[in-house]
Amino acid sequence: MPSIKLSDIQAAADKKYGDFEIHLPDAGIISFVPALRLPKEKRRTLAKAFDVETRVKGDEPDLDLYDIYQDVFRVSARQADGFEKLKAAVGDDPAVWEELAREFMQDTAAGEA
Repeated sequence: MPSIKLSDIQAAADKKYGDFEIHLPDAGIISFVPALRLPKEKRRTLAKAFDVETRVKGDEPDLDLYDIYQDVFRVSARQADGFEKLKAAVGDDPAVWEELAREFMQDTAAGEA
């Protein structure tokens, strides 16, 4: 019968689903938490951010994909000012938001079942 140490499983999860770090031009580092490591309330907020149809029909008729990417980073920021620092560094550059979001989602994905 296998013997499993919970601490080993926790260490493996920490390694596999660790924070997504972005090194800023000013040498600062900001971190973003993968969805699997977010508390339930934030996971729900993240799911609402991806509900484009509801958002467009509601108060956000001008919503675009890059607004959603920004919301992903806003919700998952480890530091209280992490998203603001990222937004200040990136500005309104959709190509950079696209690349950041792609990397974040790829690097923090749970994998296939």
